This record gives sequence, structure tokens and C-alpha cells, in this order.
Amino acid sequence: MQCSRTVTIVILAIISRVSSLSFDAERQGISTSGDHKFIAPNFTNGDQRGPCPALNSLSNHGYMSRNGVVSFRESAAACIRVFGLGEDIANLLAIYGALFDGNGTYYSIGGETPLVKTGPSPFNTAKGLSNSHNNYEGDASPTRCDLYLCEEAFLLRLEYFIALYNRKAKNSDAGYDINVFFDHYKARRNNSIFTNPFYFSCPFNLIATAGAYSFSPRLMANHSAEHPDGRLYGEVLKSFFAVSGAEGDFKYKEGHERIPDNWYRRSLLAPYTLLNLLEDFSTAARRNPNIVAIGGNTGQINSFTLADVGNLTFGAYNTRNLRKGNNFACFAFQFFQAAPNFLETLGFIVFALVDRTFLTFLDAVGFNVSRTLSCPTLERYDVIALKNFPGFNRSLNDNKQ
Repeated sequence: MQCSRTVTIVILAIISRVSSLSFDAERQGISTSGDHKFIAPNFTNGDQRGPCPALNSLSNHGYMSRNGVVSFRESAAACIRVFGLGEDIANLLAIYGALFDGNGTYYSIGGETPLVKTGPSPFNTAKGLSNSHNNYEGDASPTRCDLYLCEEAFLLRLEYFIALYNRKAKNSDAGYDINVFFDHYKARRNNSIFTNPFYFSCPFNLIATAGAYSFSPRLMANHSAEHPDGRLYGEVLKSFFAVSGAEGDFKYKEGHERIPDNWYRRSLLAPYTLLNLLEDFSTAARRNPNIVAIGGNTGQINSFTLADVGNLTFGAYNTRNLRKGNNFACFAFQFFQAAPNFLETLGFIVFALVDRTFLTFLDAVGFNVSRTLSCPTLERYDVIALKNFPGFNRSLNDNKQ
């Protein structure tokens, strides 16, 4: 039985690989004309754009509401259709955005807006993704500033984009691959530790952090018959990040993220799933072990201190075994899954706002992840292990306001 199961897994892996190498120009081509022509946001009229280049580009091209206020179903469907994001991770991230930074159904991809009625929400206001620090996005972003270092942390910082742009893969034909992005993460994390006294690596948003570095090379790459597995080159990267101009004279224009003309998404037969994301994050963690260190600065720059993962997880994980096998991927997903419970313990009303079908969906996804990765059982956690980190405490207070 074990042999048969192993053979089946190998065959499925081969089929998946072959599928991912197929190219169908008609089905993979994404329109940037007609109903989907680029229209810049009208900020005067209240259009919203925020920290996520992919969501900004989807609104700019009319694949979801052009005003930047979307339902979780609308944003998930657009990410699946245009970028080839897997249904599991697309729905999870969209629902979390609506739950933590919207009103449970709708959310702003930018800042707070009267277009999102506050009604029932775990927080007092629906602040939008631009104000989602440590519940949806976090420190050490690829191109955005840490929250407590900049007033407008949702805007791209050219210095960070240029640092990413200048990395490029050693093999120029590879473009900006996953290794380039996670090397950039290592550098951005180190920069945050050395410049941000409140830097904090939050266990509850590790999935979003992984996505911030994985989604660009995996979802923004352009596909072709020559490169059916996709390549992300500089001009496409600039377009998706609203950067124009020649090297040495780059300009950033807020909210002007564009899907490039003649751009082809990843194969419809090979969506980028939650397990793909976790696999990429685990591979990156094995390559750069320090990026999996949970903890933060303690009020002074360069004061990074590890959180006691053993106390945090009641012994399910510890600092050493977190780096073994699939453990870090398991840890990241289990804390993502636990975030609603965590908010409940702080007195926020969460589960009453959540469609029961989502909870069933979340349980099913969690079961699949745990079974596939052979995850340790995380029965409970103790956030007291995080209370010594000012960045964690400040983010909680900000969300309560």
C-alpha cells in the first residue's frame, strides 16, 4: 500500500510538472483593452489603492471594482482568473482581508472609506489594507516601508524597489526568480532590524509575508511558448509596481500599477496553491534559516530577540525543530488558521461574523495541509510569549482604535 501510494504521488507530480510546462496563448492571454483597458484611479472621487500591487492592477483594469472597494468573493475570483492563484489561498486571503480590515464581506484595498459600511466587524472600523499592520501585512515588505518608520507605509519606496531591481538572477535569462525575491527578503528583514526599533516578525501573518515575496515571481511572470514556466523580467516588474523610466531615472506613480500588454498568465492547469506557497517558503527558509526566526526588536534598533516558540506553542514546536522538514510551513499555516481564535481571546467578536461555510472550508484546507505535510499537532498557543515585543503590542492597540 505504501509503495502504491508513493508511486501515485510521483505520477501526480510528473503530471503536474508536465501541465505547468504547457502553454496555451488563447487561454492564458490577459486582456488590457476594451472593458479591461487601464484607467488610473480617481483619488479625488474616493477611489482606493493600497499596498498590494496585484490588487491595484486588477482594479485599474476592471477585473474587479475600479473604485477599490471589493467583496471577498470578487477579489478572490479576480486573482484566480487573472493571476492563476489557487482557489484555496485566494479565498483564504480575500476572506481574511474582509474579516480583519473590512466589514466581514467588503473591504478596501486601500485606506478607510465610507464606501465600506462598518457594521459588524472585529475591529471598531473597517480600516482597509493600507492600515492592516500585523494582521494582514507586516514589516520588511519587498517595496513598502515599515509602519512605524513612515507615515504612509502603503506607498512604494523607490529605494527598496531599486534594491530589488538591481538584484536580478545570476543567470540573466532566469529574470527575477523566487530566489531573488527571498534574498531580497533577507536583506529587507536585516534592514528593518537595524532601522526599526519596533520591528516584529508576527506568527499570525507569516502566510501574507510569504505571499508578498512569492506572488511576484510566481504570479507576475510572463509566459510564452519559449518559457512556458514563466519569466519575470524588469519591464514587467516595473509595470506591476507602477514604476516607469530608464535605469537611474525611475519614477513611481501611486496607484498606477498596470498589467502589461501582451502578458500571459501561468497555466490554467497549474494554479499556485497554498501548498505551493508553503513549499516555496519552506525552501527559502532552508536556504536562509534566519528568515524563519520569530521575534522582534525590543524598543531599540538592532535589539532582535527570539520569541520563545516552545512557550508560544506549548511545546509543539521549538527553535530547533522549526527549521526541520515541513515544520515551518506547518507553523505558518497553523497560526494563520488560528488568527480568528486569537482575536476572540482579545475580546473581538469574530466567529459570529464569519459565514459557517468559510469555517468548514478553512477546516478542510487545514486538514489537507496537515495531512500532506505531516504537521505536528498545535492544540493551543500562549500569546504571553509575544508580549515583550513593543511592535506586537503597538499593532494590537492600533487595531483596537
